Amino acid sequence: MMITDQKPLVRGLRRSHTSTPPSTPSSSHSSSSSSWIQLRSVLFVVASLSPVSHDRGNLRSPWSNKRRKHVLLPKQWKSLFGSDGKLCDCGVKFLKKVRSGGVDPSIRAEVWPFLLGVYGLDSSNEERGSVRNQMSENTPFLATGEIEKSDVHANSPPSEESRLKSFSSEDFASWQRIIRLDAARANDEWVIYSPAQAAVSNTKARKLAERVGSKDYDNLEPCRIYHAARLVAILEAYALHDPEIGYCQGMSDLLSPIISVIEEDDVAFWCFAGFMRKARYNFQLDEVGIRR
Repeated sequence: MMITDQKPLVRGLRRSHTSTPPSTPSSSHSSSSSSWIQLRSVLFVVASLSPVSHDRGNLRSPWSNKRRKHVLLPKQWKSLFGSDGKLCDCGVKFLKKVRSGGVDPSIRAEVWPFLLGVYGLDSSNEERGSVRNQMSENTPFLATGEIEKSDVHANSPPSEESRLKSFSSEDFASWQRIIRLDAARANDEWVIYSPAQAAVSNTKARKLAERVGSKDYDNLEPCRIYHAARLVAILEAYALHDPEIGYCQGMSDLLSPIISVIEEDDVAFWCFAGFMRKARYNFQLDEVGIRR
């Protein structure tokens, strides 16, 4: 996703944000505004991962006329936290810094969970520790290959039963087929941003591919096999997590930069789910989020 392509998407996301399901009684107008500021920050930092072609002719980005400030550095990042582990001023200074300059690559894995809603901007160290424990317990079916509808309902809390009524094994089989095709076609632009994953061994890559049931990877390098297998695992898990959306082409391109930065699959899954809470209306079959 390029920065120059953000305007139409941001406009669509902003409108769709007003049509999200009713919030809890504790929600407020200020929290909605904060969520929108947070989403804009997310779009900015994710877009900053996309390589920019040097062969652009006379085309100039509207962002090129703006002076970009310095990125958020590790030392500055640490200074934003108080003694209780909470971001100062509920993260306002943090969000402004990210929007104006971006995030240093060395701390993206720490920063993005805050931007993508995994951790609250007012969360403490203790609260984030609790969230991490819940993530490892509640991430649905990562890297399990074939999943039956009965398994989904057997492992779902009562509050999710109504949301899963429309799910069928046929739906999942269709999503699974498209996910695997898209994952195998994923390009390698992410490689320069994740040296560790780029250097993955052939044995480790093929082991993960076998674990998720991927087979169409004979013509791929080990790093792309590994990347594709992670895409499959997380996108299939998301399809079960949000069966109303399931999977649509294009979602793999949004997940790709997230897993190139975040190596833990459960954290990457919830980061992606956090992004999709704001973007999901753009992937509905009736295209309501795009047309409004």
